[in-house]
Amino acid sequence: MNNVVNIRKNTLSRNQNVLNVYGDTTLQGTVKATSYIAVGYPNTFAPSSTDKLFVNGSTRANAYYYNSDARYKSNIAHLETPLEKVLSLNGYRYYNKLSEKNDIGVIAQEVEKVFPELVQTDAEGYKSVSYGNLVAPIIEAIKDLFNKYVDQQSQIDALEARIQALEQAK
Repeated sequence: MNNVVNIRKNTLSRNQNVLNVYGDTTLQGTVKATSYIAVGYPNTFAPSSTDKLFVNGSTRANAYYYNSDARYKSNIAHLETPLEKVLSLNGYRYYNKLSEKNDIGVIAQEVEKVFPELVQTDAEGYKSVSYGNLVAPIIEAIKDLFNKYVDQQSQIDALEARIQALEQAK
């Protein structure tokens, strides 16, 4: 298979340079995306959001890291009612029309109702979910469940002690 690297002007979307890579090609060095990089899309692709990287297909890496240092953040507050919110979400099996594969995930419109900051809507109205950021409410929901468990276990222990005391008093 021939290796082709093609840089051209994309006249469909703000006259931007577009990098197309075909075949088994290795790119080395740095690619600076002043507009966007699209992988696996046809030449007619024009993005409907301001994101910098578009991948039509799977991606793989040794790790994905999110900027999360406290120094990047302000107005930090604990999540309110995380268990209730997580319980309102549903997990689904579905056929993904974009990847043409069976998949598992959530529905962006459901997530948006309880965690609107985790949903992005593009210019055409299609929604995407920041799945990685669902970890924080799930962590807090697990902590809520653990606290409920500890409270209930304390109540059970107290009731068992009362039962034992009543049985011994007979």
